[in-house]
Amino acid sequence: MFFLNNTLNFLISHPLSSSKPWKALINFVHWQLHYRLANQSLSAFVFRFVENTNIIIRGGETGATGNIYVGVHEFVDMCLILHFLSKDDLFFDIGANIGSYSLLAGGVSNASVIALEPVSNTFHKLIENIGINNLHDQVKCFQYAVGSSISQGVISTDAGCQNQILSDSITHLTNKTELVNITTIDELSKIYGFPSAIKIDVEGYEDQAFAGALETLNNQTLSLIVIETVSPALHDKLTQTGFIKVFYNPYTREILSNPVASLKPGNNIYIRNRNFVNQKVAQSPAYFIHNMDIRI
Repeated sequence: MFFLNNTLNFLISHPLSSSKPWKALINFVHWQLHYRLANQSLSAFVFRFVENTNIIIRGGETGATGNIYVGVHEFVDMCLILHFLSKDDLFFDIGANIGSYSLLAGGVSNASVIALEPVSNTFHKLIENIGINNLHDQVKCFQYAVGSSISQGVISTDAGCQNQILSDSITHLTNKTELVNITTIDELSKIYGFPSAIKIDVEGYEDQAFAGALETLNNQTLSLIVIETVSPALHDKLTQTGFIKVFYNPYTREILSNPVASLKPGNNIYIRNRNFVNQKVAQSPAYFIHNMDIRI
């Protein structure tokens, strides 16, 4: 019952379902029937995503199933990535999970993508989604975490999209953890170039991740950061390098200083060079989101 209440609240409150609640409900019922008739969480289903991309989703992939129900799970943040990026941009998808953001950036906006996912099982699903869309040249995937320095650590493997680094020590391995290689954002920039945008979802490891990103933060190529959790110290670090926290309205293509009540973002959005970002999102084409039959 708790799961059902949470899901229904998500469907009702999601911006794309406000005008088509019946559509989101049909998508939800359709997925539940597919999943339960298959009778196993390992069964994989292919769904149309945005424009010409497809996405493979299995039962239990909590965040990813939102893409089935309402077209794009994190509406504001995903639309901003779609509208901001273009073929000349480089996008770092840190904590890529099964690749929703990487598919949007590389498969729809035609940006080059560096996607990092540290957990073995999830990394294989990321590779599957990139492969089914023939994006191997556009999206480079690596089984790494990011931190303050190049090292190794221990990460949980039993928390789905909420897996997180538990220890910088490799002596704490259990049957619910695994060893992970850790690189830095600056090292990625050194090898592949400075990104135009970064999406980072590292479940509480953000401070350590950006401790290894000083050169990248100070490079003016980086204009957009989408980040799940921001501590006061990290907020100060971002603002000291010229970033400001903003909000985005995908319908009007406006960068806003104050939130819109009906458009609650799933993450924190920081930008630098507001005029440049405004120009990019204004010039972006609209993209078709299949499961909600809408072009944004």
